[in-house]
Amino acid sequence: MLRSFKKNIKSTKVFTSRDMWYTYFLVMQFALLASICIYNIFTDYGLNITDIRNPLRTMGLFIILIFVFFIIKIFIYRLIGYMFDKKKEMAIFEYLYIIMIETLGIAFFIPTLLLVYASYLYTPIAILLAVLTLAALVRLLYRIALYFIREKFNYLFMIAYLCSVEIIPYIFLATGLVYLYKTDELIVLW
Repeated sequence: MLRSFKKNIKSTKVFTSRDMWYTYFLVMQFALLASICIYNIFTDYGLNITDIRNPLRTMGLFIILIFVFFIIKIFIYRLIGYMFDKKKEMAIFEYLYIIMIETLGIAFFIPTLLLVYASYLYTPIAILLAVLTLAALVRLLYRIALYFIREKFNYLFMIAYLCSVEIIPYIFLATGLVYLYKTDELIVLW
């Protein structure tokens, strides 16, 4: 599925409840590891505002924000599929997005351990994590652009879709993470 460029992508694998639990586990692993990495990078580069911090609460808020972002992203995929009667195509985009999150959950494990326990490698590890994330996003955007080109959609529709559904939400997520880190208040979510 990840390397397929064919028009008709068919999966012969039957998904069981165990596969769904593995998916939930890998998504949770990504959210946990990403929140640990983000918190460590923020504290290492001196973005903290106050001296008294509660790291577990801040990382918990990061996990909640990443999960809310993930759920909203899946909801947007399903809503677009329902509105434009493209449920099958949007299900493929949703599946690709979930695979991207699972892959990042696996790929973030060793760099997160190094980030937490090796106090002198912050910059190279932060760059590695950013490159891994950007590579996964570029791969997803490439697959979506291929779909738009193959189905002969207008390029302006493709640009509007990519900006509104795939790029701008990540800008909102980054802004929200920085805001949560700077305020470190539970009241922000309410």
